[in-house]
Amino acid sequence: MGIYTEFLGTLLFLSLFASAALAIALILYRKRIREKDFFLKKWESFGGYTEYTGSFFEEAVSVIGQIRRAIRVFHTNSDRTRLSQEETAFLADCDALLNNTFTGNETVDALLFTKKKRCSELGIHFTLEIQAIPDGELSELLITSLLGNLLDNAIEAAAASGHKAPRISVRSYIRKSVWIVKTENTKNIHLKPLESQMKTSKKEKKDHGIGLPILRQITNQYDGSLTFRDLEGSFEVQAMLVLPA
Repeated sequence: MGIYTEFLGTLLFLSLFASAALAIALILYRKRIREKDFFLKKWESFGGYTEYTGSFFEEAVSVIGQIRRAIRVFHTNSDRTRLSQEETAFLADCDALLNNTFTGNETVDALLFTKKKRCSELGIHFTLEIQAIPDGELSELLITSLLGNLLDNAIEAAAASGHKAPRISVRSYIRKSVWIVKTENTKNIHLKPLESQMKTSKKEKKDHGIGLPILRQITNQYDGSLTFRDLEGSFEVQAMLVLPA
């Protein structure tokens, strides 16, 4: 009887140990999957944003070529009408190129250009105020991940708001070694994202919530915060990151 009881006790212990080991393995597996998805999303977004960089430099090269042609016309052609036409075309191209330059960082500019273009395609008025970004203090990958996810959320909500003139505004600045990014977008007045604790499914892209785990992970990594304000007809998100000393 004693041997049988001891055997059952050992079997029970082994079963509990195996269950605990399986539970731990499952938790670690899920964590690894989340981490992999997180870095894959960041890598994909980084790759997508850098695609524009090549075309941006192609435009720059084209403008430089026009400068050279304009100089040659100035020195070799006395036709002032033609010279004026060359100058007008050149200045128009310069303006177009400068309109795609927001921060001076090619990768971040590529990201902002793609989001601006997407807003234009969806009929969303896009306002951008970049006073500063932590270029050189934070990695380009982190900066584009934060801005990209904030803008993706704002675009999804504004596009689905049903408003006749949807809008998005973005502001980025640095105060006392803290990087602050604010986005505000038109939203469906009937949606209450704060009441649902910012949780959304893939079928509910009209609400906020897409990309929030990435945003929270980034802000937590830099002792920052992520705050939300529901302004009825619009929604504001503010991300704050404490920059490395």
